[in-house]
Amino acid sequence: MKKLPNITPQAESAATRKPRSPSVPGGNPRFPYTTTPGALKKYLTLAPTKPLPSKVDMALLKSWGISSNDAYTIIRVLTSIGLLDGVVPNTNYKQYMSEGTPSQVLGVLIKSTYADLFQADHNPNKDDATVKLLFNVHGGTSAEGTLKPMRQTFSTLCEFADFGAAGSSPQPQREIPEIHLQSPAPRPHQVDQPSHPSIAINIQLTLPAGMDEDGYDKFFASMKKNLWPEK
Repeated sequence: MKKLPNITPQAESAATRKPRSPSVPGGNPRFPYTTTPGALKKYLTLAPTKPLPSKVDMALLKSWGISSNDAYTIIRVLTSIGLLDGVVPNTNYKQYMSEGTPSQVLGVLIKSTYADLFQADHNPNKDDATVKLLFNVHGGTSAEGTLKPMRQTFSTLCEFADFGAAGSSPQPQREIPEIHLQSPAPRPHQVDQPSHPSIAINIQLTLPAGMDEDGYDKFFASMKKNLWPEK
């Protein structure tokens, strides 16, 4: 797996982040939102395939075919999650454009921005009911006109994110060295000698009681004669 680059989450916490939109009445929303989630989805699809822009503004959005009058609200979302500094792409954005890492970079930034949701549930975007419940609790407002675009924005971002490695860089795989096996050299006494099976004989003797010395001599002489006959 490709090593995840260092991602710099926003220093500002979700609790102090207060995005505003003139077209959506507000309350005190704690999370960023766009009024055009379709435009955000199109942007996230195109961004990794496009050249690195010097700034992300309405002129750029229109040149990418994102022409909605409210499309500028996606710029606020990109800034809030940490891809832009104002309208200028930052280091996170450059990492986001790297081949193979966009979804992982976005996953790290989303988990930082929506930390309260991920502390409440391992998979806060798993279904609409969970998303709705979590935003009702942590959204900072009871206005459905604000909660709805916040939920839609979160769900859209999650479509493009990989949370498997989000939050930390994966540990590098240990490289296993190539091993060459070499047969051991034969011992000197084994060279050019045919191999024979090795046989071990264990003999247990029970001698009759009262046998005299002459009897022992004859007994062991008989053993030698039968077990180790002379050649």
